[in-house]
Amino acid sequence: MEIEYLKAFVKLAESGNMTIAAEEASISQSTLSAALSKLEKELGTKLFDRSGKRMTLNRDGQYFLTCARRIIQMQEMTLRRLNESSTVSGVLKIGVMIENDSLYFMISDFQQVYPDVRIELFDERSILDDPLMSDLDFFIIPEADVGDLPHVRIAVQNGLFLMVRSDSPYASRTSVTLDELKDEHFVFNARNNGHIEQVYDVCKKHGFEPDIAYLCEGMDAKLSLILNSEAVGITFNTMRHFRRNIHGLTAVPIELGKTEQTSMMLTWRKEPLNPLAKLLADFAGTWQRDRRTLEPGIKYQW
Repeated sequence: MEIEYLKAFVKLAESGNMTIAAEEASISQSTLSAALSKLEKELGTKLFDRSGKRMTLNRDGQYFLTCARRIIQMQEMTLRRLNESSTVSGVLKIGVMIENDSLYFMISDFQQVYPDVRIELFDERSILDDPLMSDLDFFIIPEADVGDLPHVRIAVQNGLFLMVRSDSPYASRTSVTLDELKDEHFVFNARNNGHIEQVYDVCKKHGFEPDIAYLCEGMDAKLSLILNSEAVGITFNTMRHFRRNIHGLTAVPIELGKTEQTSMMLTWRKEPLNPLAKLLADFAGTWQRDRRTLEPGIKYQW
């Protein structure tokens, strides 16, 4: 199915006239007629109802018109991005208040298209009280903090997971309850304002106050303590994939009953300081992970 035939079909569908469509597509009427015949043969159905010189899309034709436009748009976008990827370079800075799988998968896909654009990630200590006062280009923040900034939904935070060593008795469990964890010692991150990370507040909201054995700075330190001590950790569902793929560490769902959902947003300035910002904003707006690779229980919304 050649892309030029699809473009000619769209011209014909929009004009309903073979002569006009051929002129707009810069081809002869015989070439257009042959292209249409080939398309209908490949699809196994007629696409137009003919009445004299007037051609009107039938039901199958209307459906195929939507598909053809999407294919043409995707081809044009792919060519544009391939052309840009060979010439675009620079640095984009993202401030991450709450880590999540989707961000890292999206960045990986983005850098396959734009290999010379480097992405630098900064934790919440770099965001300060007002993200727009920093020199960062993007921010991962809860939906409630977005205000009137442009944004794309990255993931929905709607569950907790227990992080334990793979040799822990919990590692083979399909789930645990907070009540079962009352005698455990926990590792939490200390935020830049001196408060404990948000997941601790969620535990308290559900009537469970973890016994804190270690306070640390940064996810790497938290994981290291869990791997090298008897303490355990808790994380949101938005980092479920990576927690399960860290060697020696297992993530076990925590039963909470009804949970409150918080959407995580990729946001940026209305007038970006970095000329490369539009590339990532446009990419994020159209990017979607293959649903077949998502683990059950994680809700991704776009």
